[in-house]
Amino acid sequence: MKYSKIFLSIFMFILFGISTVTFLLSFDFNGNLMLGNFFLNNNISNESKLLYPGYLYNLNFYLKNNSFNLVLSLKNATASGYAIPIYNKGIETIYMKTSKTQIEDFIPYVNRLFFNLSTSNKKIKFKVGLFKEKNQFFYLLNNKYSNYGISLSLDNFNYEAKLHFELPDYNNKWVLGKRNYAGKSFIFNHTKAKFYSLYLGKMIKGFSIAYYVSYLNDNTDPEYRTGMLQGSVFQDKLYTTAITVNFGHPLFFTKIEFLKNFGNSLSKLRKIKHKGHLFYFDQYFFTGIVNLGFELIYATGPKLSKSQYGEPQWNFDNYSFSFYSPFNLNLFDTRYPFYYSSIISGGGGYGLNYGIPRPGIFSDPHLIENVKIYKLYFEVPFRENFSLLLNYYWLRTYFPPLGMFNNEIIKLPSQLGREFDIIAFYKFNKVITSNLLFGYFKKGAYYKAKRDDNNPWGIYPIVENLPDNLYQIEFLITISF
Repeated sequence: MKYSKIFLSIFMFILFGISTVTFLLSFDFNGNLMLGNFFLNNNISNESKLLYPGYLYNLNFYLKNNSFNLVLSLKNATASGYAIPIYNKGIETIYMKTSKTQIEDFIPYVNRLFFNLSTSNKKIKFKVGLFKEKNQFFYLLNNKYSNYGISLSLDNFNYEAKLHFELPDYNNKWVLGKRNYAGKSFIFNHTKAKFYSLYLGKMIKGFSIAYYVSYLNDNTDPEYRTGMLQGSVFQDKLYTTAITVNFGHPLFFTKIEFLKNFGNSLSKLRKIKHKGHLFYFDQYFFTGIVNLGFELIYATGPKLSKSQYGEPQWNFDNYSFSFYSPFNLNLFDTRYPFYYSSIISGGGGYGLNYGIPRPGIFSDPHLIENVKIYKLYFEVPFRENFSLLLNYYWLRTYFPPLGMFNNEIIKLPSQLGREFDIIAFYKFNKVITSNLLFGYFKKGAYYKAKRDDNNPWGIYPIVENLPDNLYQIEFLITISF
């Protein structure tokens, strides 16, 4: 309650201060109508083969002058950001069957609401309210969800420094509007956490370098946590440090990121250290006819030996790269990375496909954890209003997965599968554009391995009835003005 009073006081003070200032009011709208067909060759359920129409939209309002900017963003989508089915009896996914669409699901909620104040020369900026943490130059360190927070930044063209503070999970306590569809798990879970970050960036003639460090201090009571050692962990101190280097040239672009976790979690059993890391590399070439690129992602995950497999308690450190701690999975709806993943295996489309489960402690195929991803992509800009993007993914686990067969602990294959995605974009005019998304996934040897264990802790998931080949197709019409 004290935090809500603090934010309200700041809002009222700023509103009173600008009440006599001349300002400009503007707005923009972005809406998507989708027709999707998922898992065309999937025998999980007949309902999962059916076409369904869906929609999502954003309506943004801006109130600003030279040194002040108020942003109000209304959003209507599922709690995870997917398109809401216009009419259905529930969509069958690998994880669950979604709820039936209700009339109130068409009502938007407030996705962002913040003030942005700056000095007359725009060098010093102050932001307060409900907004997303974004860090220029980084690709994998931008938050998907808005949180209540405060940022102070210094931007002098060639360099930038930013201090940021936010209250994780309070975006699910002070919800402005309704989030209905598929949002039952997006609730306030009595979280007692604070998040701090520092960002430093510098750019010099096509070259940029940035450094980032963050601290998530989570003192949520054990009874309100979910995840590993549920009911035992009472404090998380998760630090993340990162560095990125970018090279720009008329013929190519190179991006390198390295992220590292450290810190520890305290439980009633022992102290557990965070040791995860992630490496990202992107090389893109501009040829003028067909642009091509290569991406490489290495992210650590659970590091278990055969002797540790199936033991009753967590007696090893956390080697999974963690955007939030695996000892409080309730933070998935408040601290979550935003990036573009594969359509089928990573759930990167607009429709209700959450991805294909793969080995890891977070049980979330969209998170970059315990995986090696090799991606080759081609972009064909046929015309100014028409382009085609082809992505090819090869996925493996970082550490060997484990399982059991004939009462023996065995190493499972690391091959998760391969995926080929096509994304076509066509712009009819300034208002109407269209996208066609097609994905094809061929499952790897991991999902074919013979096992007779019950997947203890859920680290090495067993995906039953997963066919050898999966297809997904989506067509979108986007209206923007």
